Amino acid sequence: MTPRKKFIVIIIVLFIVISIITIIVAIVNQNNNEQIGSNEPPKQTTSVDEVTGETIIETEGKVPEGVANDGVIILGFSKLIDYGLSSNQVSQVKNAMVFYTRERLSNVKRISLDFSTAKMSVDQESGNKKITADIVIDNERRQLISMTYVSINDMWVQIFNKETNQELYNSSLHEY
Repeated sequence: MTPRKKFIVIIIVLFIVISIITIIVAIVNQNNNEQIGSNEPPKQTTSVDEVTGETIIETEGKVPEGVANDGVIILGFSKLIDYGLSSNQVSQVKNAMVFYTRERLSNVKRISLDFSTAKMSVDQESGNKKITADIVIDNERRQLISMTYVSINDMWVQIFNKETNQELYNSSLHEY
């Protein structure tokens, strides 16, 4: 065999080997794509919070939107921005809610801010803005929350028993 024929045979063999490898890779990829596509989508449950009217979509294997630390769903608090609170202050109020549930309550799944009960006032002595409203815990228990605007970066949060007016939580006594 001449060197030219050897070269042509080598080229043809390389072409066949590369073609076979390409076909094998294509078949493997197709099988992988079929397996991925055959998986069922994760199950979702949808519910509407009775207090805020917000829709809660819970996807199997994922944390629901609005879930704070310790797995508590906190709803309605973003509306505080409409009352002039900064997003930092809203975060402080949410953190106070998480701290309150961790310290005082057990097995709480949801806290909703009932804006139909919201009232805003200004303290005559300090000039601080104060917002009060009901919070509803697990769609059952109502308590009163008082949020006082201390400064642009600080909120003072108090929670009271709705029936006895007993203070249940005071954020000025805690750091979070």
